[in-house]
Amino acid sequence: IYRSTDDGTTWEQISQVKDTLNEGYVINWMPFLYELPCDIGEYKAGTIIFASTSREKGGNYFEITKITLHASTDCGMTWKTICNVDEAGGLSWGVWEPFLIFDEGTERLYCFYSDDSDPNHSQKLVYKYTTDMVNWSELKECVACDDPNLRPGMISIAKMDNGEYAMAFELVGTHDDIYIKKTKDLDDWGDVSDYGEPVKTADGVGIGSAPWCAWGPAGSECGM
Repeated sequence: IYRSTDDGTTWEQISQVKDTLNEGYVINWMPFLYELPCDIGEYKAGTIIFASTSREKGGNYFEITKITLHASTDCGMTWKTICNVDEAGGLSWGVWEPFLIFDEGTERLYCFYSDDSDPNHSQKLVYKYTTDMVNWSELKECVACDDPNLRPGMISIAKMDNGEYAMAFELVGTHDDIYIKKTKDLDDWGDVSDYGEPVKTADGVGIGSAPWCAWGPAGSECGM
């Protein structure tokens, strides 16, 4: 973990996050930082949550991956692994790429991620939510394509000024890699086989992989 106090001009390493819950596991991939906007369970507003994929130590072969959450109550100086959101198999059938977002209306913290473990889908986008950082909902799908070979992944979500949410994700296996899907309710993504609209340049070229979705008030009457 690095910190900057001069608007990103210089950076200093202040800590390292390790899995303190799952013995023999290491944090390798897909880090995601999120600051709690309000109290959730025993964790106060301002707590930094670090989401990641943890896996068993070893080489390229491992049998279990876990979506883990880690918390820091001192601005990132120290960390504690607080829970596992989900777990699945190894490199070709695991769980990956967590993204966290809080919904003020329901006071739920959502964890969206990619799931390789369903034999009917090469990969799909799923989520769970919690109101206490301890108990999590059942697994739900938000994008699961009819074509089992397509691989939606790398999800990110932004809430817009009109109250809707925009989800951006890559869809490996199509000519148009990046798609946007929208909803008014984080717990209702409609037909999960509908993966929304492709994002293209002005001359019709599809954009590559690993998107990031954000909203800002400038740019137009509806923001940008």
